[in-house]
Amino acid sequence: MQQMLGNLLGLLKMYRLKRRGVFSTAPDRRVQPDRNFKRYFALMQQISVRFRAIRRILSSRAALLRNDDLDNEVLWLQLRMIIELATFGAVAADEKGYAARRMDARNPKSYTEDGKVNKILPALKSVSPIFYLPIPLEDAVMLDDAGTFHLNNDSTTFADADRLIQIHNRAGEHLHAHNPLSAKKHAENTARVKASRQAFLEDYAFVWSVLKIHMKACLVFDEASGQPLDRENPDLFWFVYFDESMRGPGVTMLKSSPRD
Repeated sequence: MQQMLGNLLGLLKMYRLKRRGVFSTAPDRRVQPDRNFKRYFALMQQISVRFRAIRRILSSRAALLRNDDLDNEVLWLQLRMIIELATFGAVAADEKGYAARRMDARNPKSYTEDGKVNKILPALKSVSPIFYLPIPLEDAVMLDDAGTFHLNNDSTTFADADRLIQIHNRAGEHLHAHNPLSAKKHAENTARVKASRQAFLEDYAFVWSVLKIHMKACLVFDEASGQPLDRENPDLFWFVYFDESMRGPGVTMLKSSPRD
């Protein structure tokens, strides 16, 4: 974690945010075409719909499905899908590198068919160890009066692949029927159902803190090899803001480049 914070701090000190929403510097390097911006935005829109569904259930005085356990199952389903959509978004951001990594693995299956979070995130981490996940901006990165980014070293909201995988797996446990003929499984499931809402609130709070205002950094890759030209200096940034109200657009996204 400290090494990652150090690398991020070194990067962010290079950039200054202008009021028009783009970074100002001019590194002597070509900026890759932003081909997957629309795809990432479409995934964020799907996430926004699920955040709203979660808030609707949590804000209701009575169970929307007239059964608290069914409401909880819907909550876990939405959270699981949010993590999956965010994972696919991370692939879109660094698609060329991920595709090359999958070819190196000599997996005959196309990378476009990948669907398991616990397989995709470790592969992405090997491609972009620092920037493979969204970077939360509200708490982790602070903007001072001069318009300069600084990292909050006390932040605990940095996305972590292991924790996201754990939450994704835990959500799955709430979405399967368990064989009642096993006394042990029955007892475990009863305890799980009883603690479902509290466990969900804790996991949801973490995922929301990561995604609600985040930056997705995109590396530039060599056209031939698919290897990143510079793992520590992205060439594109996508900024995402999720509106907490039920009346707003849901999600706002802008893109920027160090060369703008």
